[in-house]
Amino acid sequence: MDQQRPLCRLIGYCPELSRRICCKHQHLYRICLRKSKGGVIAALGCALPSFIIILLIAMFFHQFEDNRIVAAIFRGIRPAVVALIAVPTFELAKSAKINLTNCWIPIGGGLLIWLLGVNPIYIIIAAGIGGFIYGKFIKPTE
Repeated sequence: MDQQRPLCRLIGYCPELSRRICCKHQHLYRICLRKSKGGVIAALGCALPSFIIILLIAMFFHQFEDNRIVAAIFRGIRPAVVALIAVPTFELAKSAKINLTNCWIPIGGGLLIWLLGVNPIYIIIAAGIGGFIYGKFIKPTE
């Protein structure tokens, strides 16, 4: 019980934190309470509403995709969308401590996707396997 108290305090701060940190802490908290089933439900509870809203918006605007005005609006919104994606990416890079010695990993993944057309899912799987191997075998020897 004493080990769960700091985690409970973190959950109290969740509304003040970003969604990805909130999801992470809720996920950990639910695993403590209900094991894996609670963790899955907590993760779905954090991610599913955003997914459903984006899906509904995409379904609504699909009927207007041939409209010239709507197409112009989306071309105008594109730079803002890029900025909204770039800001969390750079924040994540800072928190992941990406520097000149390991910056080749995300740059290489981006180039593989952009230049060679590799599916991003394969990049994510390869990064996960590489991270597992690094954490299991290489990092303990450093």
